[in-house]
Amino acid sequence: MPEWKPDIRKRLASLSLEPARENEIVEEFAQHLEDRYQEMLAGGASHEEADRAARTELSDPQLLVRELNRLERQTGTEPFALGTRRNNMLGSLWQDLRYGLRLIRKNPGFSAVVVLTLAVGIGANTAIFSVVNAVMLRSLPFKDPDRLVRLNESNPERGWPTFSVSHPNFLDWRDQNQTFEAMAATTGASVNLGAAGEVEVVRGSAVTVDFLTVLGTSPLMGRNFLPEEDKPGGNTRVVMLTYGSWQKRFGGDRDVVGKTLTLNDNIFTIVGVLPESFGWSSGSNFEILMPLAPDPARPRGDHRLLVIGKLKEGVSREQALSDLNTIAARLADQYPESNKGWMVAGQSFYDWMIPEPIRRSLLLFLGAVGFVLLIACSNVANLMLARATARQKEISIRIALGASRLRIASQLLVEALSLAMISGLAGLGVAWLATKALKALDSGDVPRLDELSMDGRVLGFSLLISLVTGVLFGLAPAIHAARTNLNEMLKEGGRSVTGGRVRQRIRNLLVTVEVGLSVALLVSAGLLLRSFWRLQDVNPGFKADHLLTMRINLPRTRYQDNAPAWGFYKRLVEETGAVPGIQSVGVTSGMPMGGGNTATQIQIEGKPPAPDGSKPSADWRIVSPGYFATMGIPLRGREFDERDTEDSQPVTIISEEMARRYWPDEDAIGKLVVLFSFSNKPCTIVGVAGDVRSLALDSDPNPMVYVATGIAATWNPMNLVIRTSGEPAAQVSAVRSTLGSIDPNVPVYDARTMDELLSNSLGSRRFTMFLLGAFAAVALLLACVGLFGVMAYLVSQRTHEIGVRLALGARPRDVFRLIIGRGMALASVGSVLGLAGAWAIGRFLESMLYQIKPSDPITLASAPLLLLAVALLACYVPARRAMRVDPMVALRYE
Repeated sequence: MPEWKPDIRKRLASLSLEPARENEIVEEFAQHLEDRYQEMLAGGASHEEADRAARTELSDPQLLVRELNRLERQTGTEPFALGTRRNNMLGSLWQDLRYGLRLIRKNPGFSAVVVLTLAVGIGANTAIFSVVNAVMLRSLPFKDPDRLVRLNESNPERGWPTFSVSHPNFLDWRDQNQTFEAMAATTGASVNLGAAGEVEVVRGSAVTVDFLTVLGTSPLMGRNFLPEEDKPGGNTRVVMLTYGSWQKRFGGDRDVVGKTLTLNDNIFTIVGVLPESFGWSSGSNFEILMPLAPDPARPRGDHRLLVIGKLKEGVSREQALSDLNTIAARLADQYPESNKGWMVAGQSFYDWMIPEPIRRSLLLFLGAVGFVLLIACSNVANLMLARATARQKEISIRIALGASRLRIASQLLVEALSLAMISGLAGLGVAWLATKALKALDSGDVPRLDELSMDGRVLGFSLLISLVTGVLFGLAPAIHAARTNLNEMLKEGGRSVTGGRVRQRIRNLLVTVEVGLSVALLVSAGLLLRSFWRLQDVNPGFKADHLLTMRINLPRTRYQDNAPAWGFYKRLVEETGAVPGIQSVGVTSGMPMGGGNTATQIQIEGKPPAPDGSKPSADWRIVSPGYFATMGIPLRGREFDERDTEDSQPVTIISEEMARRYWPDEDAIGKLVVLFSFSNKPCTIVGVAGDVRSLALDSDPNPMVYVATGIAATWNPMNLVIRTSGEPAAQVSAVRSTLGSIDPNVPVYDARTMDELLSNSLGSRRFTMFLLGAFAAVALLLACVGLFGVMAYLVSQRTHEIGVRLALGARPRDVFRLIIGRGMALASVGSVLGLAGAWAIGRFLESMLYQIKPSDPITLASAPLLLLAVALLACYVPARRAMRVDPMVALRYE
């Protein structure tokens, strides 16, 4: 007698029935087959014929379903399909979860592809979100950050929306306002630390006594500055150390308070140590706080301070600015020469610390990785649809046995969510690696990036997008399975199962969306790339090759007057210029691309004086003889030389932009101009230098005036520029040695080549372009993999049709064109949709572009062409496979 039970169990295995119920069905169905077998024998059939007939019945799913239903009706039991226990949802969910995990384990290849694809998308999203979280979402490390305001002076008439604040104006604001609880000021203060030839430059800040109070911070050890230490003429030789400086220089010594440091040749006493959580110095090498001691006697036109204020409870920023502008108006009446036209501007601390371009870039990245994740979900949804098609017979049996369509859909969804959760765990690993890479790529332009970490919010985001991802790629197969036409499926019976037109349309739609998203990303990356290339072609106005730059900070104790400072620089230029391999040397107060700028009001001789508050202005630089030749800046007229001192007739050199603006139809050389920041005496223009882009390559040159070092040599810090015949960096030690022979207590620091400065000025743009380009490349790859999968599935699905076509006389190249045409049609439609999306994104990118419009035709044409070319490659392999279909094999297979 044949043994039926093993075969029956094998066919029921995919239903994952409870053991007791499965045994019951096996017994009943085995009995049914045995009865059928005996009937055949009784009818005169042989053992072989009876066995074959029974096994045919066993292998026919329609008969299997019908007989099982009949057995159910005979026994009067409730339908046993999976999950019909409505009163035990948790039990059903657990059953579905176990079943889903079993399927994942049974299909390791399929599971690995899905997990890898999703892990890339989830990991990239988690990494970018962790940056957004650290930079934008995490609260600022200050007490009541919403009440903190960054205050500036502004002069709308001159187009200066924000400007630093002068000492006396700050003191008047602080003393006369009615809306701020406290107000503080600070300015950078690089100092020479050490003595006896072992001197180094450290970065610090000079702050007013209320600085820590405004920020809501107290010293970890010691005390804050005292009011008498924050006044001109008071005991200002006290410092507080940052936590990092305390650890670095004193090894965390608990008795550091009261010890001394030598700063700028003077002894300073350490009075306190700041806590480790103090966030003001985030991202910098800030080490020391010193008293600012704001001086009311300093010129009101000398703008140097960064001012912060803490609003009183219940006072809005608008009310506070109105209060300060009332004070500014009084000051303008009282001091029209310096204050007329000047107002007060303010912004929240958050907007100041996280500038709008940074927020815009981060949101762009978040959107880009969201696109990548959507593309990954589309790919996985296609895979899930294909697998659901392969499982059609199993699903039809379940529905026939009584499983509700909602139950089938929920089980497929649980399977998808199981895969998504595993992918989410893998994605955390990808995110961890990505955040390390982001930190390494940081050019220093992104604030608070050093606070990057995987906190609870990031993990919650990862969990959320894993769940959403599971729903996104699992929903289409689940819904389609729930809408399955049982009769159509059972008719297909033992024949190969096909997906049907609806599923094919869903796959086509998913691929079209993938292509569209990829084109949008490619266009965005292309716009940034072309913008970056344009910037690299910009002439900065000088020759950057073979140029070394260094900074020097002369101590005030010995170089307070112009004569000794000028003497120091003359000797430094002469002796450094004599070093083998050095062609020329110059000194300047500000390097191009060095950050920051300085401006002075001017008066053009021979033209009517401008009213107070609306005098024209120009940027200024102090430069030594030899500066223009060293920098490679073209010059008409003469350079500064030994004749240009404090006692000589004042002279100046101006830029071409200034000459064009104020002497458009005549030669500016020989004309007179007053530079109010230096003297009220007219200066004779002795030369016109080429325009230099001082702030950034994408900023237009401003009018510039140059002042001789012989006239103003006490500016700190100054920059040494050195043109070399060989590798610039190789001359650093020689310059240090020369400087040490002149004054061993004056160190040089921040040695960099001009090429580095130029490269760093593009760091932010390079970072944005690199990330968006990487996302676009991943999107392009995923889209083409998706297209390849759809076309390969199409070929396998239509093998019979292709075989018939070939049998009827179609040529292989006709089949090739059919498959290629189908794939390229999908890619073309997706490209058109992508261009529409790119147009919308282009409006968002517009402020990041340089001399490139969002509608740039070259970029808009190149991105779709690139995608179509890659799509053609993706379709080629399935098309070649279709050409090689053997008609006889295809027909026999069907």
